[in-house]
Amino acid sequence: MREQHFENVNEMVKKGEKDNGQERLVTLYHGTSLYYLNDILLHGLVPRQVTGFSNYEEAYHSNEHLVYLTNKWHYFYAYKTYERLNEENVEQMNFPCYVECKVPASNLTIDEDFFHSKYVHNRIKSAIKKRNPILELTFEECLNLWNSRPYW
Repeated sequence: MREQHFENVNEMVKKGEKDNGQERLVTLYHGTSLYYLNDILLHGLVPRQVTGFSNYEEAYHSNEHLVYLTNKWHYFYAYKTYERLNEENVEQMNFPCYVECKVPASNLTIDEDFFHSKYVHNRIKSAIKKRNPILELTFEECLNLWNSRPYW
């Protein structure tokens, strides 16, 4: 399911499609380090495909075409970036920080890891029990329960 979600989202990004018709702005945060802040301020938040930077080992990489934002865990991700840079002995300007972003809701999609949650498992079981062939999940559900959102 995760790989299928990757493929679907990547196609939407390539085509410039949105996964919903809403145009309201949502305030979210991106955890980082002062080491990266200048680049973010100059070039904006860009996906791993462009930066090549990840806080996680290759087996746990996220979708490289997206930027991940959160409503609650930004300082955790900032500290994760700080730790990773310390492991690489980058001492220059390395201090955890986060960036507040106001992004169009239409550019948000569901975090692929959300599909592995107990919540989604229960929603699937319920849909099967009701013989409902369609399972709709919203980015609001993902944000409220999972606390992160991919953005493009």
